[in-house]
Amino acid sequence: MIRHINVWKQALSEILSFVPVPRNSGVRNLLLVLKYMYNVNVFLLDLRRATILEDTFEQLADACDTDYKKPLRVLFDEMIDEVYRKDFFYEVFHDLISAESGMFMFNDSETLAWFSSKHQATQEDQRFFLFGVLCGLALYNQCIIHLPFPLVLFKKLLGVRPSLEDLIEFNTSVGESLQYILEDYKDDDLENLDMYFSINWDGKDIDLDPESPEKLVTSQNK
Repeated sequence: MIRHINVWKQALSEILSFVPVPRNSGVRNLLLVLKYMYNVNVFLLDLRRATILEDTFEQLADACDTDYKKPLRVLFDEMIDEVYRKDFFYEVFHDLISAESGMFMFNDSETLAWFSSKHQATQEDQRFFLFGVLCGLALYNQCIIHLPFPLVLFKKLLGVRPSLEDLIEFNTSVGESLQYILEDYKDDDLENLDMYFSINWDGKDIDLDPESPEKLVTSQNK
């Protein structure tokens, strides 16, 4: 009994002093209880700054769908006070939209991003789903985030058919080479080139017609 009383006293002392509390301490856990016992209808993310992306994905995956609509509260390690939501979203999306995350590929100027085709595992699929959850959370919490995607992403969301101009926007060399084939190559040139329906994308050769791999480009089918 005396031990529990001492923990409560220490917790109250920390509240009054505003001294950072270690992440895994019993006092910190008690502080969280005290802070939210009268406001349990919140979605709390308790994260380590050094591994913010991994912690965020883990806690989003463990949450219920109904939690996403609750008021968002974010805590970073060794801090009692809440983190501003916009600061949280800035940091997590900064780590997410980066080459280190391995989830996205980038154009030559590294100004636009697209979904990487190199990761096919189920774990990666879950991460892309949670990326969508994060985007929804940002919008729901009225936080503006920077997503360096080309216009074609929003076309696909709206069911609008992409065009060759969209490919040119993201990958100028590939897009313009295809445009050159369509508009400038003469029929005789195509017959002599032995060109296949494939392009190099994200470091891999991709068949543009998977049902007919190694199909030659002709004046009739271009």
